[in-house]
Amino acid sequence: MPKKTIIGKKNLWVILPIVVAVVALDQLTKHWVIGFLQSEGAQQQFTSFFNLVLVKNQGMGFGFLQDYNLPPLVIVFLTAIVAVAALAVFWQADGKRIKIALSLALAGGVSNGLDRLWQGGVIDFLDFHIGDYHWPSFNLADMAISVAIFLLFLEIATSDTRRPRRRR
Repeated sequence: MPKKTIIGKKNLWVILPIVVAVVALDQLTKHWVIGFLQSEGAQQQFTSFFNLVLVKNQGMGFGFLQDYNLPPLVIVFLTAIVAVAALAVFWQADGKRIKIALSLALAGGVSNGLDRLWQGGVIDFLDFHIGDYHWPSFNLADMAISVAIFLLFLEIATSDTRRPRRRR
């Protein structure tokens, strides 16, 4: 009998391409923005509602916990716990949408975690605004995590949660 692995080939071929693609694209765009803008705090206006900015986010998603000055390793550790939990759910999940969502969330967490280790914070660069109101800057990894959350909510909203009736 063949040896059974935790990952399994079927799961690996779902998760691996998504994680590799998202991490690579996110890291490449961050590297490009760092080279283009050159210094933290720099910005380039492209439209009346969109700027490229170079921000090093010390907090979590969209600046959450920014003011708490947590050491990068603490945030990396918290991210690792979330990643392990996502993987545990992934291996038990049956639906393709859930697997894609968890892969996107894992990829976003890994890429932002790499920033914390290599840059001392997450590099954010997309700045959308209306007049003087600016949405917190973000990056492609944050977008992947946001899409993952949307897909999970969609799965919950559209799943049939009725349980079969017991016979008496």
